[in-house]
Amino acid sequence: MTGLFGVAADEVPLAGAPIEVGQLDGSVTERLAGALALVRARAGQCQVDERVRIALAARHAAPGAPVDRHAAQAGLSERQLRRRFGAAVGLRLKSYARVVRLHQALADAHAAVAKGEHPNWAAIAVRSGCYDQSHLLAEFRHAVGAPPTTLLADVLFSKPRTELPPSRLAQHRK
Repeated sequence: MTGLFGVAADEVPLAGAPIEVGQLDGSVTERLAGALALVRARAGQCQVDERVRIALAARHAAPGAPVDRHAAQAGLSERQLRRRFGAAVGLRLKSYARVVRLHQALADAHAAVAKGEHPNWAAIAVRSGCYDQSHLLAEFRHAVGAPPTTLLADVLFSKPRTELPPSRLAQHRK
């Protein structure tokens, strides 16, 4: 088995993964739990491309580093890494790097808010592997169509309001 559903990640149809969720009985919650159990069971049968795993670890350790450096760390050419990465992950390296940068930026911003501070977007941009704050903002707008402050507010307000003091809630409503 090469992937979670018996195909490479880059071959999963746009309509969704070929999973037999419709055959599961029960409520929506029970069907979702059944689908997750099915995915977990299949995940244990997947073959992991060790070189892609090495490249992924390198990418997370140094998100701004050039692809050829990650390829060299994995013992592959840049072209081999791009091909194998797409088959294993289902995204191009550049798209995956964007996802990593955006997740890192949101995590850093959320950590600042949790400490009662305003996120320093310029510093967050550099730590996330962007050149500067405008690069980070452009990445967010391209990926999700909104600036990071909008997403941060959505993430904060998806939690019960009792988790933030009223003064912090007022600041994030602006």
